[in-house]
Amino acid sequence: MPRASLLAAPLAMVLAGCAGAPVPDGEWDVTLVGTAVSGCVDGVEYRQINERYTYQIFASGSAVDLAIDGQSFATGQYDDGCHISYTSPAYLDSYQGSSVQWQITGTATVDGPAGGCVADETLDWDGTEQVTVVRSDASELPEGCTYDITVAGTLVSGS
Repeated sequence: MPRASLLAAPLAMVLAGCAGAPVPDGEWDVTLVGTAVSGCVDGVEYRQINERYTYQIFASGSAVDLAIDGQSFATGQYDDGCHISYTSPAYLDSYQGSSVQWQITGTATVDGPAGGCVADETLDWDGTEQVTVVRSDASELPEGCTYDITVAGTLVSGS
């Protein structure tokens, strides 16, 4: 369903990282599943999200940089030793010949190698993301249109 391919773009547009890139503080194999669309156009079928990625965290004190394949997609902070909140920049894209800007905001409870953060022992990453259209010339993707996503995964490696 091509109408919502823009809403999946934040998840698919990261590029492969370069050789010699810094080593992340942790990597998690995560699955992203769309759970709801709101503020969009009634009657339009938006593409379902069910994607898998390896999220990487590069931490400096409480500040975090989230990346996929070494390419940053959002920055944020540890709110405490287990919980992070993050926001992406507003990405400019085109949709059926129109300009659209969207942004990701997310929160997660994250277990590192020491564990002890996530209540569900099968998860090391338990979070949500929301992709929001912040500016749009496309009538099918109005400003404020949001896609809610659950993000769940397991630790692959960490320091």
